[in-house]
Amino acid sequence: MERKIDIADEQEQVAVDMAMDNQRKILYLNEERSFGCVNGGTANGNVLIALYTAGNSLGRPTGSGWYVAELEAGVCGASSAGLYGCRFDADGRLTECGAAAFRDTPDDIVITKVAAGPGTGTGSTE
Repeated sequence: MERKIDIADEQEQVAVDMAMDNQRKILYLNEERSFGCVNGGTANGNVLIALYTAGNSLGRPTGSGWYVAELEAGVCGASSAGLYGCRFDADGRLTECGAAAFRDTPDDIVITKVAAGPGTGTGSTE
């Protein structure tokens, strides 16, 4: 379902695709957007965001979550193509960024810290 929301708290509503996993209580958002890079630059790409809602199956704080983008080598300083992303807390502060890999299901991800990929800078979830 496509909706317009202020996804980055920038007082600008943008169209995003949304899906709610009612069993796991995770809201997924997908959007083409710009984002900040760990190396200080910016990039554009398709970003998948997961927001944990109340009572989520992983016991994560409501409003916390993660986002990932598939990057080509060289984008945001990535040495190789792949998924990169960040976790964020319920206040939208980034808590860890790096290479990303899904666990058995897309409920949760593993972030391995690297000096590349999405992260601090303009366009983050902060």
